[in-house]
Order: sequence, then structure tokens, then C-alpha cells
Amino acid sequence: MEIMRHIVLIIVILSLALCGCSDLQGPIEKEDKFVAKVSFGSDSLITSLTRPLTIYFKHDMNRQSVRQAFISDPEFDYTPHWTIDPLCDLADPRCKPDYYLFYLYPDQPYRSDTTYHCFLDTTAYDAEGERLPERYDFEFTTDSARLLEIEAKSDLIGKDNVFPKSLVLWFNTSMELSYLETPLTALPEIEYELYEISTQGNIFEYRITQPLYAETEYLVRVNADIRDIWGKPAVGIREIAFVTDPVRVIYHYPNPQSILKDPNVILQVRFNTAMDKVITENAFSFVGGATDIYGSFQWISDKAFLFYPEHELTMSRTYTFSVDTSAIDLYSSPLGNEFSYSFNLRD
Repeated sequence: MEIMRHIVLIIVILSLALCGCSDLQGPIEKEDKFVAKVSFGSDSLITSLTRPLTIYFKHDMNRQSVRQAFISDPEFDYTPHWTIDPLCDLADPRCKPDYYLFYLYPDQPYRSDTTYHCFLDTTAYDAEGERLPERYDFEFTTDSARLLEIEAKSDLIGKDNVFPKSLVLWFNTSMELSYLETPLTALPEIEYELYEISTQGNIFEYRITQPLYAETEYLVRVNADIRDIWGKPAVGIREIAFVTDPVRVIYHYPNPQSILKDPNVILQVRFNTAMDKVITENAFSFVGGATDIYGSFQWISDKAFLFYPEHELTMSRTYTFSVDTSAIDLYSSPLGNEFSYSFNLRD
């Protein structure tokens, strides 16, 4: 009888041990099985409020099920886009993407100064019908509405603070237009008008409508009370300073890249600011050898003129056109340095 009790006890112990073996693997980690990562995390502050949220899946997912399974609080409307990383042809059996990416482009910027609580529930499933084993939760927090940059935009590519033609404000989110019709004050005063707004309502360009003073430091300030589309005030930089250049010639034709074979040459001179036309014409001269060449002027803007010689030029001769420092802009600032350029006509 004692022997039988020992046998039964051994059988029970073995049974328990065998049952325990089936649980040694533990629960399947959700991020290991389906979701590799998300682009926004609780440890980062989302500065650009128009960036897409991206979910990285390790499996090819059923797209409709993922859309239905995604929930956020507060809610936001979005436009979905799927892609793979690295890019390859999915019809090619050798294509093995590391991730299947689900982009959620917000239809409106995220709310500023807000924490979004998001999750994918277990109704999401992959291409083979296997569902998420448990809900996947994450959250992200957005930055304040912020003025990121004030740019003095020049006519000259690659040049800063020459003679800006416009002032540009760059925000990290969409802004309420009523606060941005005339948000700038400047010393000396600058006359301007709202010229262009980006499609996302976060970039505003203001065209300068009057010439600026040469060799002058300007200080531009942005009004303190400007708000985003959610009614929250914007923080960030509030002013910039820039210094305009001396009056100078920024373009001329002919130029070193020109190959001239036609005796009917039209000269062009372009300045970096608006000029006094009569005085600038008097400061211009054009000679071939030692001989003055006469002609007529046509101003194509307040900064540039064309000069039409009265007669055809002679081939194989050196010609020189100049503008001396008696030329002045509309505020009587003189040309900083005399301009002169020589060219030849080729047979």
C-alpha cells in the first residue's frame, strides 16, 4: 500500500513537471511579434507639429484592420500611407523588407502643448490573419506653437542681408491668419504686405514694398500676441537684425560668359537697390577705344536699365561701359565703387 502511494505521488509530480514545460516560453512580446517601434515616443518632444506619425511593423499587415485598430486621445484625422524599408519590389521573392511602415499624416497639425495617448487594439492582424496578441500602447507630447525662424530673403541666391526683398516667418505649426496680417515692426520703418502663405499655414512671406536704405542696420520685431489655429500663443524667437549692403552693381551684360558675334549689342546694368534714374544715366558711359558711343536708355525696373547704342558696333574692337560713383539710389546714397567692364566682338 505504501508502495502504491509513492507511485501515485511520482506520477503527480511528473504530470506537473510536464505541464510546466509547456509554459517555459512565456507570453509573446507584442513589440517582438508585430510592432518594432514608433517614430514618436514618450521620451521625445515633437517640435514639428505637421510631421507624420510612423508605426514600424515587422509583418505585412492587413491595412484596413490597422486603420480600424488605431485609436488616439485626443483624436486626430489623418491621411494614411504605407511603404516598406528598404524599398524593393514585393513581387520579387528575394525582397525581404525589414519593416512595413504605416505613415499617419495629420490632416491638421497636432494640438500644441498636448500629450496624445495612442494604441493599436487586438483587432489588427497581419496578412496571414494573425492578430496582435495584446493591445499596443504608446504616447507622444507636442511642443508649444513656436516661431522657428525669421528670414530676410534676398534677391541674390546664396547671399544674406544684401537688400532683402521680403521677410519670412517660419512656424512649427499652422497659425491663425488674423494675428499675422501685419505682425512686424521695424526700426528704421519697413513698409510691407502679406504676399504668400504656405499650404500648411506655417510659413508667411511679407513682400517689402519700399526700397531700403543702403548700409543701414535694421531691427525687425514680431508682435508678442500671435496664436496658432488652436488658439495657443506662439513662443520662440522674436527679432532679427540685418545690415544692407552699399549700393553696387549685381549684374551686367555682356558678362564674362558671353560670346559676342552680333554687332547689335544691348547693354544691361542691374543694381541691388532702386536708383535715381536721371542721375544714374548721367553717371553711365560707353566707349569703343577712345570714342564715346551714344544711345538710349530703357529702365526695365527701378533697379535695372538697358542701353541701346545708336549704331552697330564694330567687330574686333574693345568696348568699355562704366557707371561712376556719382550714381545714387532713391535716398541719395552713392554707388559704393565705380563699376567698369570691357568686352570684345569676335569675327
